Amino acid sequence: MMNRLLARRASTPHLESNTPVGLQAIRSDSRSLRRISKNHGQLARRADAQLSRKSRRARTTTTCALDFTSIAITAASVGALAPLSVVVDGLLDKGQRVEDITNYTTEDGTRAYVARPNNCTATSPAPVVILLHQFYGLRPREVELCDELAKLGFVGVAVDMFEGSATDIVPRAIWLAYNAALKPGARWGVPAVDAVVTKLAEEEWADASRLCVGGFCIGGG
Repeated sequence: MMNRLLARRASTPHLESNTPVGLQAIRSDSRSLRRISKNHGQLARRADAQLSRKSRRARTTTTCALDFTSIAITAASVGALAPLSVVVDGLLDKGQRVEDITNYTTEDGTRAYVARPNNCTATSPAPVVILLHQFYGLRPREVELCDELAKLGFVGVAVDMFEGSATDIVPRAIWLAYNAALKPGARWGVPAVDAVVTKLAEEEWADASRLCVGGFCIGGG
């Protein structure tokens, strides 16, 4: 359009700008130039918008590729380190974690945490609630729940079903759960619970005839 306008100006006889015809021609040319400028501006904005969209798509594609790569690397690293973490955590544990939070031991060495209500006596024994822990083993969370049960008038008992082992990491928790519940001959911690219940039946402050069992994760919840 700009070329057509220039060609028209070149073929048009010279007009004085102070004549009516000359002024009309100048106004016409000005309007044409404004339209050309507006059209060029719109085209430039459209081009910028298209480039911006393409740039965003390219960044999104790159980001997704990096995210998938990071996930793959992380998964491979976890898979490679999981067996090592089981061994290292076992060496760090050595049964001390369970021993530090338990206060009750049976004849066969099974450990538990027991919380008693303040008012339970031989003449007024309290009912018993047995808590079975998650696949991490016996941890402070079960101890806290037993304390809450004692405030409500129950003897709260958290039994160690993993023979002194406990962890905070998932790979070893899976290993502990497998040994306690899935490998040939596993008993799901039943002998440990039986041993604790048998001893509680001998306690004057515990009414083992009123007993219930509840748990979390591998413990039944």
